[in-house]
Amino acid sequence: MTDPGPLRNLNLNLMSHLDALLTFRSVSKAADHLGLSQPTVSSALQRLRRHFKDELIVRDGPRPELTPLAAELLPLATAALGAAERLFTSTTIFDPRTSTREFRLVGGDYWVASVGAAFAASVAASGSRVRIRFGKLGSGQAGRILDVLRTVDGILAPHGDFRDLPHVDLCSAEWVCLVDSANARVGDELTRADLASLPWVAVTGDSGPNAPLWEPLALRRLRQAGIEPNIAVVVDSYLAVPWFVEGTDRIAIVHKGMLERFGERRRLRVMRCPVDLDPLLLALWWHPQFGEDGGHRWLRTELRSVAEGLPV
Repeated sequence: MTDPGPLRNLNLNLMSHLDALLTFRSVSKAADHLGLSQPTVSSALQRLRRHFKDELIVRDGPRPELTPLAAELLPLATAALGAAERLFTSTTIFDPRTSTREFRLVGGDYWVASVGAAFAASVAASGSRVRIRFGKLGSGQAGRILDVLRTVDGILAPHGDFRDLPHVDLCSAEWVCLVDSANARVGDELTRADLASLPWVAVTGDSGPNAPLWEPLALRRLRQAGIEPNIAVVVDSYLAVPWFVEGTDRIAIVHKGMLERFGERRRLRVMRCPVDLDPLLLALWWHPQFGEDGGHRWLRTELRSVAEGLPV
């Protein structure tokens, strides 16, 4: 059990005040957002300043700015507010037609654009009142998965990145290679020698300047097959890949279902990978604390139902 000492003299309503104040950097805008009077929110700001021994919001030129401490507190406050909301809305009985609970999911851009978008459309069509917030794993978070899972309802990610966590499999995706249609270094079929010699466009899920490359699963498997990819360009979005392949001698590997997201790219040639790669298996991963949560059970059941019918 956590020592309640630091919280004993604090009203937990201050959590929502802190989040709103740091987000809007304005007492009046925070008050409008919270549906409270300006004096009430101004009083909360003074109390927060005394607690943190910091001004939090200061005037610097024409607009207010966050102090260095406040800038650090903002993501923590948002995450804590979300965790508190999930804590007090968790119940074994859940009705999506009446619940206004917000579910927070993070994942790669492609999974959010495909599975996430289809799930949101299904929720809207069903008349459910739940809200959905999608995000992306931030810099350095790939190595702190349990910490991330305490602040969100789940991560959309393939097998191979996480282990020993509760999950439900959603769908599988085949791999294909992309080259420019005028790439003279590639014949009618790709060879293992092509994979080793061509410069690669790699996609990383963690693009922080000081963070290690979170290597794409497909390239990891190529290394296991004895092929060392020559990574020439790294991007943080699969949707950016075509622009770094077209007109060059570079090669990339993507999920087959992603081709529809690229639209009609006449200069791209889609080729079979000469190395047998197991299909990528996407899953929803969550913290063990959600095991018996009725709302979370609904979330994973609906996600699986939607994902099973997607051409990914």
